[in-house]
Amino acid sequence: MHLLVVFTGGTIGSSETDGVLAAGAGGTRRLLQLYAQSPRARAGVTFDTIEPVTTLSENMSVEKWNRLLAALRAVDVTAYDGIIVTHGTDTLGYTAALLDWLWRGSPLPLWLVSAGPSLDDPASNGVPNFVQAVEGIADGTLGVWVAWQTAAGEQRRIPGYALRQCDLYTDEMQAAAGVIAPAVPEQPRLYALPRPLQSVVLCVRPYPGIDYAAIQIPTAIQPGAAVKAVLHEGYHAATAPCEGVSSLPAFAARCRERGIAVYLAPVKPHAPVYQSADELRRAGVQSLSGMTFETAYARLVAAYSQPDPARWLCENAPQS
Repeated sequence: MHLLVVFTGGTIGSSETDGVLAAGAGGTRRLLQLYAQSPRARAGVTFDTIEPVTTLSENMSVEKWNRLLAALRAVDVTAYDGIIVTHGTDTLGYTAALLDWLWRGSPLPLWLVSAGPSLDDPASNGVPNFVQAVEGIADGTLGVWVAWQTAAGEQRRIPGYALRQCDLYTDEMQAAAGVIAPAVPEQPRLYALPRPLQSVVLCVRPYPGIDYAAIQIPTAIQPGAAVKAVLHEGYHAATAPCEGVSSLPAFAARCRERGIAVYLAPVKPHAPVYQSADELRRAGVQSLSGMTFETAYARLVAAYSQPDPARWLCENAPQS
């Protein structure tokens, strides 16, 4: 079995110097050395490696996503049995969601692996996660998956579209309940993207007393990339503040005047419709049902970076 390992940094690719973890500096290839020493290493597995990005994942950006996607687009899928992408835990949910949407339909399974503690720590789950990814590829299950071993030793195999952000207090990865698996295209959407991704989506999170009038919509998030969509996080009942002149409907009206679409996520399928949710609908706020916030963001970035975002948001997005 011949695998491609795509290193991107993160804790799993970091080493510690004077008590400070930093990505790179030889931390990446050490993972393969430790795997080879593991009693769970599979015989006869060979690896090629590339490293299009080296970063701690809190510094992941759309520009770095583009470098990762370019590297995956260049892969000869006939040369490998699967791909493993190493990544940090902080933004793993976003990258997993993006790859699930764009890589779905590929003949190669793709697994993402990360680590809680670094590989220097005896309690690290980096190698067990890598072992699980190798075994998952050997099983032949297609799709995009995240391997995670909990502190209690539980092996979790999480679909990329369902991964939630790492829990702040338990440091554990888990799948969101109730999300809907995207349709499988005939060919991966990655190969049909006419343009690179851009930072064109602004995210807003509600809280009691939020003053939408104080939110200034920037002309651009990055040079040359005007804001084209706002993703507003919803409360668990798919609601958001709707009273007064400083409300989400009023903010949505301001956005609409500038040609900026406003979306709400996560939204549970078949959830009861509260008065505020109905007001949001009538104000033109579009609900993204059955997906995590991370998936909603990834899909909006991919869609609104293209000249025809509405087509890219639908399940039957353009294919090559």
